Amino acid sequence: MRRRRMAIPLLLLALLTASGSAHAQGTKFEVASIRPNRSLSSPRAGFRPNAFEAVNATARQLITLAYGGDAQNVVDEIVGGPAWLDSERFDVSARGAVGNDPAQGRAMLQSLLEDRFKIRVRRERQERPVYRLVIAAGDRRLAPGLRPAPLDCGTRADTRPKGAPGIMYCGIDRAPGRSTGRSMPMRLLADTLSSRAGRKVVDETGLSGEWDWDLAWSPGPGEPELPGGVPAEPAPPDEPSIFAAVREQLGLRLEPARAPLDVLVIDAIERPSAN
Repeated sequence: MRRRRMAIPLLLLALLTASGSAHAQGTKFEVASIRPNRSLSSPRAGFRPNAFEAVNATARQLITLAYGGDAQNVVDEIVGGPAWLDSERFDVSARGAVGNDPAQGRAMLQSLLEDRFKIRVRRERQERPVYRLVIAAGDRRLAPGLRPAPLDCGTRADTRPKGAPGIMYCGIDRAPGRSTGRSMPMRLLADTLSSRAGRKVVDETGLSGEWDWDLAWSPGPGEPELPGGVPAEPAPPDEPSIFAAVREQLGLRLEPARAPLDVLVIDAIERPSAN
């Protein structure tokens, strides 16, 4: 069964930059609708001039989109909040004078979450459990599942022998128990592993440039499914755990550690009020 290709990281394609709270900016959408999503449509979210749209998005994803962002507004982890933050999904349609100002767009989404979800958050720098992604072997030898990418996504230069078979692309495919990356930096592999390993994964491999990887593991009970519950070919049940797979197939290792992270603490949140 063909798997869907995903742009990674999910729902971060429209992360926008701003500082200060939404109410400090004094900006709100003119009209907004938030409804529970019960469809199998693929998750998507983003700003465009005079609008914000999200389909099949979790509250956590909306919060990340509103409060996370660039180097001035980093959110490594969201702390607190109820279980439905990840289990319930929403459709959001909002209209207002967003224009092309990223700061204004983020401020308006923050205001919407504060008004409709009654969310209260604060930013902190906390020492949190993480996994360090490191090279497993002392000789820094990698396993066959991790290879320098032959395709340069910037120049589209292909260093494979002329006439080599296969379609080259830049991106990450995922399915339960599977991850395939093509021409991606190590930090995006670390981001991909974070949701599978259950905590933030920090890239400390020292591997620069772009990489291809093929990884298969036995998905656990909390394994994220494809967008909207779209069925996908599962990994065989005899596949190794995510930790064993990273070591055996990539030649890397996930080491438990603690590190200071920029966290967003949720002090209060409610299910959204009716439209």
